Amino acid sequence: MKLGTIILLTAAITPIQTWAGAIHCHGTIEQLYLRTTDGALFVDNGYGNHQVCSIKTDTTVTTAEMCKAAYSYLLAVRLAGQEVVLLYQDSVGTCNDIGDWVDAGGIFVGVSSKG
Repeated sequence: MKLGTIILLTAAITPIQTWAGAIHCHGTIEQLYLRTTDGALFVDNGYGNHQVCSIKTDTTVTTAEMCKAAYSYLLAVRLAGQEVVLLYQDSVGTCNDIGDWVDAGGIFVGVSSKG
């Protein structure tokens, strides 16, 4: 079964130019972590563990409730073996430039039609 919904991880509507210029990092979820100290959600889809949100704290990018929904969504994607796409602002360079165990400022998360 294909999961085709995109979850918006922004508290407000992101301008079209941000979406158009975003870095698209496609890959199967290799690791999914919740940091117990602050509720940070990390996803590794082949480019390192990137913090996408926090289930405990609202940020300028997303709310804790949205992050909880994203966590549930990512668990389902992981169990289904689907490819996920994480989108970041173009200021991060490439997917390989982001690093490991960092807050990369993700703006969207969704399932790729490639999976």
